[in-house]
Amino acid sequence: MRTESVQIHPERTNFAAVLIDFENVFYFLKNNIFKESKREVTDLIIELIRALNVHLLTVEHESVISMDAYADFDRIQENAQSQLYLLGAETHNVLGTETKNAADMKLCIDTLDIFYNRNEIGSFVFVAGDRDYIPVIQYLKKRGRKVRVVGFPKSTSGDLVLIVGQENFISAERFISLPEPKPVAVSSTAAKVVDVHSSAAAIANSLARPAVPARPPATAFQRAIPAWLQPFDELGTDLEKYEPDAVRVALEQFPGKPEIWLVPYLHKLRGQMPELTEAERKRIITNLEQKGAFRVEKRKGETNDYSVIKVNWNSQAIRDLSPG
Repeated sequence: MRTESVQIHPERTNFAAVLIDFENVFYFLKNNIFKESKREVTDLIIELIRALNVHLLTVEHESVISMDAYADFDRIQENAQSQLYLLGAETHNVLGTETKNAADMKLCIDTLDIFYNRNEIGSFVFVAGDRDYIPVIQYLKKRGRKVRVVGFPKSTSGDLVLIVGQENFISAERFISLPEPKPVAVSSTAAKVVDVHSSAAAIANSLARPAVPARPPATAFQRAIPAWLQPFDELGTDLEKYEPDAVRVALEQFPGKPEIWLVPYLHKLRGQMPELTEAERKRIITNLEQKGAFRVEKRKGETNDYSVIKVNWNSQAIRDLSPG
C-alpha cells in the first residue's frame, strides 16, 4: 500500500482497538486458500494486520493503541505468537477443540473490558467473521462506539455484515496477496459444446421471460415475515444458485420427516450459507415455495404459533435432488 502522499493529522487522530480472531482467520486461509501451499499462513496474516494498521491511520485517522490476537496457538504449527508480539499484538492462548473455536468468548469478554476501562478508545475493529460477535457489536454501537469488521467475504457471516453495516465492512483481501487460481484446461471440442449449450440456454431463457416480469403473489411465508426484513426485491445477491443446497439440507438433515419445523431448518441453513443474511436465507425458502418445491404452513402451538415446511415430492426440483 502506498502511503507517501497521505497526510496524517495528529489533531484529528482517534484511538482504536483491534481484536483478531486469529484462529478463525488462520484456518480459513489454510483450508481454503493455501491448502496445497508451502507458504506459512502466519506470514500472510501478519501482512494483513500490518496493512490494516496503516489503513486505519492514514485513511480513517485512527491510531491503534490496543491490539489482541486469540487462538489455540498450541495447535497452530507455526511461529505465530512471536511474530504477533513483534507487531505489537498481545496474544491470548485459548484452548479449543477439534470442532469449536473457543477464542470468540475470550475476545468478547476482553472487548467489554476495553470498553469499560479504556475511555480513550472510540473505535473497535474486529478481524473476524463469525455471527457470534453480533451481540457485542450491537452493544458497542448502542453506546456510541465506531465498529468495523475486517474479514473475507466468502467466510464472513452475512448477518454480521448487516449488523455492522456494509460501509463498515472491510474486505481482508485488499490487504494481502492471494495466490492466483490455477487455470483449468478445456479442450477446444469441450469449449464448443459448452458454448453451444450456453447459447441455447440463453436464447431459451430470454424467450421464456416476459419483457417486464410480473411480481409473483406473496406466499404465506412471505406475508409472515416482519416488514423490516423486506422488500425482498432489493436484495442484491443472486440467490437462485443456493436453492439446490437449500433443498439438499431439507432432504439430508431431516430425512423422512413429513413436516420440517422452520426454525431448526433455518438454523441448518445458517451453517450451510453463513455468507448470506437471515433475510436472504428466508428469501430462498420463499422462492422454493413459489416454485412448488416447498409449502410453508402455520401451526397453532400451546404457547406460540410456529411454521412448518412440507416438501412437495412431486416437484421436479425435489425429484432431481432426492437421494432416493
